[in-house]
Amino acid sequence: MGWTEYEKKLKEWYGYSETKNQDDIIIDIYNSQRPAGSYKMTHTDPWCHATVSAAAYASGNAGKVPNTCYCPTGINIFKQWGKWVGRYTNAYNPQPGYILYYDWNKDLISDHVGTIIARNGNILTVREGNRNDMLCDRQINVDSPLIIGYGIPDWGGATQTPVATIPSQEETKRTWLQIGDTGAEVEDVQQKLIAIGYFLPSGADGKYGKETYTAVEKFQHNVGIKEDGLAGEVTRAKLNNAYNTRSSAKVNNSWVARLQAACNAQGFSNQTVDGIAGKNTLAGCPTCRIGARGDITKLIQERLNNLGYDCGSVDGIFGGKTETAVKACQEAHELQADGVVGQNTWRVLLGL
Repeated sequence: MGWTEYEKKLKEWYGYSETKNQDDIIIDIYNSQRPAGSYKMTHTDPWCHATVSAAAYASGNAGKVPNTCYCPTGINIFKQWGKWVGRYTNAYNPQPGYILYYDWNKDLISDHVGTIIARNGNILTVREGNRNDMLCDRQINVDSPLIIGYGIPDWGGATQTPVATIPSQEETKRTWLQIGDTGAEVEDVQQKLIAIGYFLPSGADGKYGKETYTAVEKFQHNVGIKEDGLAGEVTRAKLNNAYNTRSSAKVNNSWVARLQAACNAQGFSNQTVDGIAGKNTLAGCPTCRIGARGDITKLIQERLNNLGYDCGSVDGIFGGKTETAVKACQEAHELQADGVVGQNTWRVLLGL
């Protein structure tokens, strides 16, 4: 057994996806032979290194790659075997058959892995589990700073030596979104965050700035994954699941929904209470200033406090401290700092 059998197993699994629960097959194989006392994976865990380990076991190559589901552990095992080559060493020369590790966050901690199946010049084709919720290929330049290094399995001499082939065409790119990114993918993440109750003052504007970073980081904290503020494969998978399974009860209890209901109750609007901030919600928001009282004022205070503009207690009384917080918010967004919550200030509070 060796590389030929291992590569054949990866080819057999090619296209496995989370949407069809096929990642569970790989995870179950990994769990069936994981080292005694090691972590038992759940079907919601990232499964990139489990793919490497399970493919080795299923192809009769157990022991030739690190048997772990955690990338940093895989690197440590390769180091113990004397089979690790770092990205910036003189020996660095990745080839088919090597196990390639990535460092998306550039913190020297590996968070993704795949198997090099081809090299064409400086372009590697890497077959990876848990890439875009699937087992599929990535093309990446050998000099990419996202590569932290690779391990060299001892495939043995009984089978065909890995050789480079011409890879299929695929855009070479990183798989996470970060500050500075723009476009439809960013907007998609923003829309889903807003839909499940996270507040972005600038709305879904397609620009990955500090607001989006903070919202993503809060989401990561709430779902118990690494809090790095980057919308990577695991984060987006969790976000998609949260969005697709969100309950109407949660939506109807969101800040926007409660504002819509309060505006309806006080006769300022007659809108659908759907928790979605839009032009109808904005049109139904009254002008509020010092002296105002009631549920709408409470909601203003709640939002300002959440945004970091200190109103003090949420008591429903628009007093001096609330006015000061409104002015601070207006100044931060380059609005007239008059302390009055009119349409432009409501836009900020609604994230429009």
